[in-house]
Amino acid sequence: MLEGELYAFKAGIAFIEYFHLEFKMSTFDDAIHLLRNPPQDIFCSDLYFDIIEDIKIPVKEFNDLLNQQNIAKLAPQILQQLL
Repeated sequence: MLEGELYAFKAGIAFIEYFHLEFKMSTFDDAIHLLRNPPQDIFCSDLYFDIIEDIKIPVKEFNDLLNQQNIAKLAPQILQQLL
C-alpha cells in the first residue's frame, strides 16, 4: 500500500541506499547528475522496491515531524498577521 508522503520519503532513502556506492565514488556534480539521471542499465526495480519495503519508519513519528514542520512554516505568517 502506498502511503503518500511517507512512501515518497522511503523511496528517496531507498534511492540513496540503492546507489550508495556510486554516491561515495562521485564528486558533488556527479552526485547531482546521478540524482537527476539515474542509470537505467544497472537499475533493478524489484530490488529497489524490496529496499523500500525494508525501510521501517514509524508512521506516527513521521506525521508528528511533518506537523512540526508545518507549524514552523506557519508561525512567521501568524506572527506577521498579529503585528
